[in-house]
Amino acid sequence: MANVNQLIKQSQFRIILALGIIALLVSVSLVTMTSFFNAQEYDARLINQAGRQRMLSQRTALGVNLFIKQLESNQPINDSIRSMVFESANLMLSSHKGLIVSTHSDDIRALYFAGEPSLDDDIRAFTSSALSILQATSTSHLKSQDLEYYELENLNYLLFRLNIAVNAYEESAQNHVTSSIKAEAVIWLITLLVLMLEFMFIFKPSLKLIRKGFIEKVIQQNRMQLAADSAHLGIWEFDIANQTLQWDKQMWKIYYESEPQASFSSWEQFKARIHPQDKDHVVDSFSQTLNHQEPTDFTFRIITPSQKVRHIQAHAIIEYNHKGDAIKIVGTNQDITEQKHKEDALIEAKEKAEAATRIKGDFLASMSHEIRTPLNGVMGMLGLLKNTPLTLQQKQRVSVALSSAQSLLALINDIFDFTKIEADKLHIEAIDFNLDKLLAEVIESLAQLAENKGLELILDTINIETTRVLGDPGRIRQLLTNLLSNAIKFTNEGHVILSVSLTSFSNNNWQLNFSVEDTGIGIPKKDQPFLFDAFSQVDASSTRKYGGTGLGLAIVKRLCIAMSGGINMNSQENRGSRFYGSILLGKSDRAEILAPNFDVSRFNILIVDDNSVNLSILKDQLTHWGINVFVANSGAQALNICEQRVLNCQPIFDIGILDMQMPNMDGAELGKHLKQDPRFNAMHLVMMTSMLMGNDSQFMADIGFCAYFSKPVTTSDLFLALSVIGDNGEALRQATPLLTHDFLNSLNNPDDSAQSHIKTRIANLTNKHILLVEDNAINQLVASDMLEDLGFSVSVAHDGLDAINKLNTHTQAPYCLILMDCQMPNMDGFETTQQIRTGKAGPLHMDTPVVALTANTMEGDQQKCLDSGMDDFLAKPLDHHQLERVIISWLLHSQPPQI
Repeated sequence: MANVNQLIKQSQFRIILALGIIALLVSVSLVTMTSFFNAQEYDARLINQAGRQRMLSQRTALGVNLFIKQLESNQPINDSIRSMVFESANLMLSSHKGLIVSTHSDDIRALYFAGEPSLDDDIRAFTSSALSILQATSTSHLKSQDLEYYELENLNYLLFRLNIAVNAYEESAQNHVTSSIKAEAVIWLITLLVLMLEFMFIFKPSLKLIRKGFIEKVIQQNRMQLAADSAHLGIWEFDIANQTLQWDKQMWKIYYESEPQASFSSWEQFKARIHPQDKDHVVDSFSQTLNHQEPTDFTFRIITPSQKVRHIQAHAIIEYNHKGDAIKIVGTNQDITEQKHKEDALIEAKEKAEAATRIKGDFLASMSHEIRTPLNGVMGMLGLLKNTPLTLQQKQRVSVALSSAQSLLALINDIFDFTKIEADKLHIEAIDFNLDKLLAEVIESLAQLAENKGLELILDTINIETTRVLGDPGRIRQLLTNLLSNAIKFTNEGHVILSVSLTSFSNNNWQLNFSVEDTGIGIPKKDQPFLFDAFSQVDASSTRKYGGTGLGLAIVKRLCIAMSGGINMNSQENRGSRFYGSILLGKSDRAEILAPNFDVSRFNILIVDDNSVNLSILKDQLTHWGINVFVANSGAQALNICEQRVLNCQPIFDIGILDMQMPNMDGAELGKHLKQDPRFNAMHLVMMTSMLMGNDSQFMADIGFCAYFSKPVTTSDLFLALSVIGDNGEALRQATPLLTHDFLNSLNNPDDSAQSHIKTRIANLTNKHILLVEDNAINQLVASDMLEDLGFSVSVAHDGLDAINKLNTHTQAPYCLILMDCQMPNMDGFETTQQIRTGKAGPLHMDTPVVALTANTMEGDQQKCLDSGMDDFLAKPLDHHQLERVIISWLLHSQPPQI
């Protein structure tokens, strides 16, 4: 129907266009003909006026001659003659002036004004002479120059010229008539041509289009019927005016399982087959379509004559005529019984899959608990054992066991982290933390691993100029640790560089850009596209040299994405690799500029290091702060530079930063040379050394060093050391025997001294009785030993019910803290905490701090603990530092240590 309406609109437009063109041509013809008629009428007036001018000239000449004869005969002048001459002369002059004004032809105007004298002059002189002669009363009064114009020869010449003018007007008029005839012929030819073109390009195509439209409609109807038959679609039409319902053959097959029984079906035949429970729904839907004239789509059931229940999908639309009035409801019915059965099966399968996912999640939580629980016991016991008096061999064995347990924990964490990411349960926190401190801790935690392989581990934070940011420090630590440990693992010699920078991303966000570059074995090009895939390893053979789950980089990539960033890499075999990426962090209100808070521009510092990369980064950092920096790549070059300063009468360096491990002359030997020379003795010497060096602090002090640091030297250590050394005051004298990282850390964080004496602070507590609710005997022992080692008295409850009983019987004073395991038999930690908060464990303990102990680290676990009424969260295996954090937070009335 829409196509027919479109054809009608197109045809109407074309007909209106054709009529408009015809009307335009008729109007143009009419205007042109009128113009031609007006031009001919104008030419006729000019010819008449020119002829009249000629006649008036003759009449004037005749009158003048009669007037002169009367004068010559001395007869009285006849007034009629005088009047005739006067009137004819004036009319002739007036006619002449009118012709001159009205004539636009250059040729005719030339007739009037060309020659000596011109026709214009002759006519004016002729009429003027006639009027002058009329003034005479006798022949003696006549002027000879006036009479010349009325001599026969002159008079004939004037008439001749006037005849030429009349002929010119007649010729011009004839030319206009000829041009008009030609123009009219052209217009009629154009009109005929336009009419022919209209027929060819408007009327004929319109007829063709209409014919084609009707043919296409028939073809479309046939195709629709074919498609409907192929799809087993039944088509029906309801005529709104006649209230008749028409079915195609497929409708009869669907509803009556037969061929058409009549050319029209009835509304009763339709309703007879509808399922009794769906009749009202179908009638309402059809009525809504009819009343509101809106398309509809609904499903219902029918019962066939063979008593089969079939599901029907119905669609209906409104069909309109060219005036926009609704005339029909056209619809389709499709038997979707099989599809319905499949959908029901899919829903059932989906419910089973969701149930399996819940079971998987429960299994993951259970496995996390079951694996971490014994591991907590192993690590806890090893940690406690390490703090007891042991022989050197026993300490080594305990350290190896503890290291192995930590490796196992890291492996388990990787697996569970990947599982959390895959389950979309990874939670990213937004904590205010010290970025510089975090980077230093990451580097320090891996420094020994790098030193074990003889690698330079270098930290480049030149482009970090603010201390605190908002983000998830734990996940950032995990991300960088994964990349650095990978780089160290696959690098046998050379260096590993961690470069980190902060750039402003928006008013509220930083973009943290990171890069880990190594000089390791590199990655083959064929393996690079799959490097960030889960369980992907360059060497997956059973004899592979390097261990690992193959999840590290997959986790790193997903962590970057979770923090609104990404990661990339480039690598060359046997040349090394570079992993680089970015994440978004929030801007902290507590941010401070990361730079020395004193004037360092007066310092002259010498850096000696044979590693060009480390030397360059250290120089750039100090130069960035405004320090005058000089560099040397060997001990010999350093001594030469110092000698040159003396020879040039320049002041000796304030500070010398020396690398310990250098060929030919190491840092210690260079220090001895400098301290034994009186010229250089005043220079403060700082040693950069590895963690595994056998030289102790006293050895360095004996040489003359005032400070030493393990590589890589962090930014905070560097400018704190410069501050203390440059001040040369009490702080430097208290550093016995040397200025070290730990001493600087105590200066930078005064609260650390209080935390280091946590046992003393706990001893001053009036209430030191803690309730530990834990069902695992080993975990009970580990947690109890940790707490008792800190100075607490510990009571143990084996499950939630036992905890409620113990709390109800403990009525003299409340426990100062409750450590609550989450997964326990009989009553878990969540329900137990809820009962404590509702007073079922006695009013005395309703507000006692409850800290969750859980091995579950999925997203929502911490919130679940808080929602149940718990106050804090500790993950298993228990860590001394985290346990102390909770104690400081809840029992020593201090803020948790800043990350």
